[in-house]
Amino acid sequence: MLEIDKKISDFVKMHGGMYRRYSDDFIIILPTEEKTQEYLEQIIKRFNAYHNEGLLELQPRKTQVFRLDRQGDLENIGHLFEPKLNKLKRNINFLGFSFDGKHVTLRGKTISKYSYRRRHKAIGIAKDYKKTKGFKGSDKLYMLYSERGQNGKGNFLTYVHRVKKEFSNDPVDAPIKNNMVKIRRTLEKYQPRG
Repeated sequence: MLEIDKKISDFVKMHGGMYRRYSDDFIIILPTEEKTQEYLEQIIKRFNAYHNEGLLELQPRKTQVFRLDRQGDLENIGHLFEPKLNKLKRNINFLGFSFDGKHVTLRGKTISKYSYRRRHKAIGIAKDYKKTKGFKGSDKLYMLYSERGQNGKGNFLTYVHRVKKEFSNDPVDAPIKNNMVKIRRTLEKYQPRG
């Protein structure tokens, strides 16, 4: 953990919260109290201080702050801060998932990117089809997009299934079903004829 991460994590833990970072995305969760906004402002000031030292920069258009009440109503409160933070987003988006206050789902952008890559890899293999050799590389494609993952290492689907176990009542994996069928149909559709 970087020194900055440790400082932020310690500050957040001191106030009963949680801090997680992956690459350049991070999330801070604090319990709702009277001073929560004050704590968040202190965190933002710390980020700005790190920016002044040339270490880190918070981008107001990408930074979002939400309040979640006990009923699961999620409210973007970015407009309460200076400088004004992104107030357009209605859901918390983190690591390819979206949380609306009640349910966790895959982000539309995540699904589109996944489907696009799967389809274009299949099209590339289909266009290279040879009657004597078949779909060269299709075995790797099936493994890459199968439930088992590539060489047992895991893949996007195994990641989604781990999240599904944590949020078993949410429709996390609904849009990515039938991968093998979709690959086969794409291979058949783009296979050279004649």
